[in-house]
Amino acid sequence: MLDALNFVRGAVATKELTPVLTHFHVYDGRVQGYNGRIAIDAPLNTPKQMDLTVPAEKLLRALNCCRGEVTLTQKGTDLLVKSDNFTAMLALAKHADFPKTEPAKGKRQDFPQHIMDVIRILRPFIMENALYPWASGILFRDGAAFATNNAVLASMPCAWAGAGYNLPFQVIDELLRIAHIPTHFAVDKQQITFFYDGDRWVTVGMYTIKWPEELRSYLNSIPAQLPEFDGQFIRDAIEQIAPFCPDEKHDIICLGADGVKTLEGRTYASVSGTTFADGKFNKQSLLAVAGVADHIDFSKYPEACPFRGPDGILGVISGVE
Repeated sequence: MLDALNFVRGAVATKELTPVLTHFHVYDGRVQGYNGRIAIDAPLNTPKQMDLTVPAEKLLRALNCCRGEVTLTQKGTDLLVKSDNFTAMLALAKHADFPKTEPAKGKRQDFPQHIMDVIRILRPFIMENALYPWASGILFRDGAAFATNNAVLASMPCAWAGAGYNLPFQVIDELLRIAHIPTHFAVDKQQITFFYDGDRWVTVGMYTIKWPEELRSYLNSIPAQLPEFDGQFIRDAIEQIAPFCPDEKHDIICLGADGVKTLEGRTYASVSGTTFADGKFNKQSLLAVAGVADHIDFSKYPEACPFRGPDGILGVISGVE
C-alpha cells in the first residue's frame, strides 16, 4: 500500500488553497493524487468497494506508525486505521468533491527512453513562473529540446516525433522523482499522459509550444568553435566562495584575470588559478552551465555568452550588470 501511495503523493497538493486537493482519492481499487496541475494514479490494494477521499499526509503518518498487519475500516465520514496497539481515526473529505482526472485518450505510443536523460540535463534551466508558461517547461520541437530560465537558454538534439510538446516543470519533476522509464505515452488536445508498468500513470496539461522567435536566433548564431572550459574548476570554486557572498539575497559570482570571486564587501572570498574574461553571473545559473558545458566564450560579456557541451548541448548565458 505504501508503495502505491508514495508513487502518487507527488501530485498531492501541499497548500490548502483547495483543501480536497491535499487528499488521496481512493476509488475502484485505485488511488489518485491531483494538485490542480498534475495527476498521478495507481492501483491500490484496499478492501472491495472502499471509495473515500482521505487526507494524504495524515494517512501516510498513520501508516508509518503501524506495525504488523494494517486494517482500514470506513466508518461513515471517517476512516479507522489500526495495527497492533496503534489506532488512528481520520476525517474524510466529501468523495464527490475530488476532481478525479482521466488519462489522455490519444493512441498509446512507445516512450523514447533517451527523453529521461534530456529532461535531467535541461531541468536546471526551467523558469517556474506562471506568467511565462512557454519558459516553465521543456519544449520538444523540430528535433530538439529547449529550456530557458531567462538567464540561460539551453538546447540539445532530441528525436521525439509529433507536433511539439512543452512539458511543464511539475511533470518533469515527477518523472525524475519516480526515476523509472515510462513504457508509453499518449496525447490529446489538453494533456499528455505517461504510462508505467503496473497500470500506473502520470498526466498533465501541456504548456504552449509558441516561443519568442528571437530565442532561436541566439542558438543559430552560436559558432562551432568556442574556447575550452573547465566546468569542474568553476563548480569547486563556487562551492568554496558562495558562503562568503556579501549579499545573501543576491549571490553574484565574478570572473576575471584573478580567477573566481564574490562581490567585494566586508565579507568576500576568491579562488585563483585560472584566468577568465571579466564577467558577473548569477551563482545558480553559472553552476548549471558549468555542469553541462565544456566550451564557452566569456569574452562576449556583457552580451550573452555562448556555450557548448557533450551530446550536442548548446546555449547562451546572460550575465548581470
